[in-house]
Amino acid sequence: MSYNVLAVDDNKDIVDLIESFLEVEPKYHVIKSYSGQDALDKLAKEKIDVIILDLMMPEIDGMEVLRRVRSSNETKDMKVIILTAKDDLEDFSESLELGVSLYLNKPFSYEKLKYSLEAVLEKKLD
Repeated sequence: MSYNVLAVDDNKDIVDLIESFLEVEPKYHVIKSYSGQDALDKLAKEKIDVIILDLMMPEIDGMEVLRRVRSSNETKDMKVIILTAKDDLEDFSESLELGVSLYLNKPFSYEKLKYSLEAVLEKKLD
């Protein structure tokens, strides 16, 4: 089975790193996004299985993207992994209340990302 992963971060290097980590696994296809608005646009147009979402982005931040994902009938059950440098209890608890699948802190490793995706997609979490 193949999965479409939407990687959303305003830092191009992070998105490229996610892609390089996941491209070694043939089951993942990474769709790149560098802003909250672009992510929402791609969600409306493409079949996405899981979102890897940064919180700190200009204009539409990751928490607002998560709110909009959860408020839409088409995406309300979408798997979402928060991947952020923010180590803030308020953001962590709000994301859990909004139904985030997993919350990971940066820096991250290939192994953490791989096992997190597998756990979320295989419904071991969520």
